[in-house]
Amino acid sequence: AAGTGTRLMSVSSSAVAGRRVQQEPTYTRGLKSMLVIPACPAAGCSFDITGYDGDVVKYLKAVVDFANGHLFDASWGLLQFDATIVQPVLLAGYSQADCRKWDTNRDGPLGYSTFQADPSALDMRAFAQVEQDYGLDFTDYDFYAVVMPYCSAIGWSGIGWVGQPGFVLNLRRGSSSNLDP
Repeated sequence: AAGTGTRLMSVSSSAVAGRRVQQEPTYTRGLKSMLVIPACPAAGCSFDITGYDGDVVKYLKAVVDFANGHLFDASWGLLQFDATIVQPVLLAGYSQADCRKWDTNRDGPLGYSTFQADPSALDMRAFAQVEQDYGLDFTDYDFYAVVMPYCSAIGWSGIGWVGQPGFVLNLRRGSSSNLDP
């Protein structure tokens, strides 16, 4: 199986103990679809983007292109993202002044990636709005990213759960141009 993209793994079942079976790993191989949703307060959107004509979609496209270059090299050409990046969606009941609420357990950033989906969480609200605005269903994609304007009251740049298909970014443009794509 060397060089074929498949791997052999030991199986610890009494029926097949000691035998090796071939398993095709597909979760992190191939061209994966990703829905990228910039999510903004209802009062308006203000991402700290210089360059890219101040356009967050252009900026995020450059970020995905940069990531794809790295992923291609790091995976020996076996992983790439085909990203659908939508225009920012506006979320009612969310203001930049109270952005810290996304850092709490209740109304937190990740509702989908919990045992019981929380419809008030940032990602779930963004999914509902993108479906209403653009007719896109996040479950049609392999992965998702919700991108919020930078909130200094939150101590993380990104958050996600291991083994879950998405994450939320607290988008802060790098203080040095070599942190940007």
